[in-house]
Amino acid sequence: MDAVPLQQNIGIRGLYVYFPRLVVQQVDLEQADSCSGKYTVGLGQEAMSFCGDREDVVSMAATAVLRLLEAAGVALTEIGKLDVGTETGVDRSKSVMSYLVQHFQEQGNTTLQGS
Repeated sequence: MDAVPLQQNIGIRGLYVYFPRLVVQQVDLEQADSCSGKYTVGLGQEAMSFCGDREDVVSMAATAVLRLLEAAGVALTEIGKLDVGTETGVDRSKSVMSYLVQHFQEQGNTTLQGS
């Protein structure tokens, strides 16, 4: 039996994390919510970022993907598989991945696989 050749250029090649620019200090949020220590002591948080009215989970995911590819010098058409991890749905029926795949297709990548 012949040995199967090893695949090249596979695996995780990069990672990008995007945080929205709007931030609230958790001490301030505790004061507004009348729950001293709940976020800072109980959850160990100092601050929380959140998106404004011109941003949503899809735009944040797209920003992260595009910045990662730009930093790595990779074109959208060179990507074969993309996985998206989020706890947030866009409209409770269409996944974030659906929107990203659409963007890739508009840029000429019609063979992208993902989950």
